Amino acid sequence: MKVSVIGCGRVGLPLALLLAARGHEVVAVEVDARVRDAVSRGRMPFTDPFSEPYLAETLGRTFSITGDLAVAARQCQAFVVCIGTPLGPGLLPDLSAVAGVAEGVLEGLSGKGGPVPGRPATSGGPEPGGPPAIIIRSTVVPGMTDGLIRSLERRFGLKAGRDFFVAFCPERTLEGRSDELLELPQIIGARDEASRDAARCLFEPLGVELVDTGLVEAEMAKLACNAYRYIAFALSNELMMIAQSHGARVHEVLKAANQGYKRGGIPSPGYASGPCLFKDGLFLGTRFPAVDLLLAGWKINETLPEYFIALVERIRPLVRPVVLGLAFKADCDDTRNSLGLKLARLLEARGHEVAAHDPHVTRAGAVSDLRSVLSGAREIFVTVPHRQYRETQWTELTRLAGRDCIVADPWLVWGQDDVVTRLVD
Repeated sequence: MKVSVIGCGRVGLPLALLLAARGHEVVAVEVDARVRDAVSRGRMPFTDPFSEPYLAETLGRTFSITGDLAVAARQCQAFVVCIGTPLGPGLLPDLSAVAGVAEGVLEGLSGKGGPVPGRPATSGGPEPGGPPAIIIRSTVVPGMTDGLIRSLERRFGLKAGRDFFVAFCPERTLEGRSDELLELPQIIGARDEASRDAARCLFEPLGVELVDTGLVEAEMAKLACNAYRYIAFALSNELMMIAQSHGARVHEVLKAANQGYKRGGIPSPGYASGPCLFKDGLFLGTRFPAVDLLLAGWKINETLPEYFIALVERIRPLVRPVVLGLAFKADCDDTRNSLGLKLARLLEARGHEVAAHDPHVTRAGAVSDLRSVLSGAREIFVTVPHRQYRETQWTELTRLAGRDCIVADPWLVWGQDDVVTRLVD
């Protein structure tokens, strides 16, 4: 099948390369010229070790990239939409780009005759010259895909399931772990069997279990996965706050709670945010206002930087604070909705000169050398448990940091006793 993957970010590009390696001919569409240039030269524009070999294997063979959606529309039978769906004004989801791409696909098809009203859909997936398949992979609010179908039908005078196919097939991999595309079941959401068949034809070469369901059910399933994780992190963070108020160590609490207990599994506390966890709960509540649990989780997780600053300030005023970790999660270079960046900005707003380090982030004011940033530090805030930090010895930390340095670290990357530790009493 000739496939276009629209959006070459951290969701779209790994999928495009894997599909190209598994038998599809892929034309990727990306509006960012810098990304296109990097990919065309055989370089991944972000950290993803799993995808790098696939880029080398498929570039110029079964994979190509363009900035023109119309070009892809004239060549392809299936279109996978992998563009971002950020929060807009009033914390409302901005889904206009997804709708715009779907409309652009059908408009672009006019160059090869366009979808023909009344042409019968065939089983076994889209065929050259037949009805196009639009696969929505971007995260959307419940009901959005069905609304998009109705809008496309009205605008173009077409019938979904006959003149064009639409399915919602969410991505659920951890960022930087695109190998999970070959492990995780793929949800297939559709309202007609022809659209479902088209989506199954696209994903079957990956060799994973395909889970059939309806459109809204698929949309909610994606959001439910992230909302569940986000609330679980909020619970562990609140347990940490309660433990601190009692002078208890939260990691000992969780060890006792989880060890050998079949219904345990409470995660460790830590900074939880990023481009997905931050917003997906709000997506769930777009049409349902009573989302108090989700909003409570958001409040707990988003205020963790302020909490740790206050926790250290109870011991003494800040002198020379250092922030370790500017990406939103370990061993990646993505700073979107990073709580490490938020913590650094909060400290700067209080008048502190902040030194920050991240081995994967070369922008955002980060210092490149870990030893230099730790030298003379009086307060160390660990926001991301990067491998480099875990590999740094506690003895080296105590040698470099200033006397009476305070380490605020919910991850306990150096095996400390508690989330706030003094190097020298």
